[in-house]
Amino acid sequence: MMPAFGVLTGGLDLRHKAFTGLFDRTALIAHLLGRDRVYSVRFSNLIG
Repeated sequence: MMPAFGVLTGGLDLRHKAFTGLFDRTALIAHLLGRDRVYSVRFSNLIG
């Protein structure tokens, strides 16, 4: 799932109930765009 960028995108959190059942959270890896690289973060390591 690719995010939209901008002020009016809503910022729906990956842990929101709207995503319940869509992903295997034990295997899910989020890819976050940094200034100089892409970071891979396991769902279990996301703050929340």
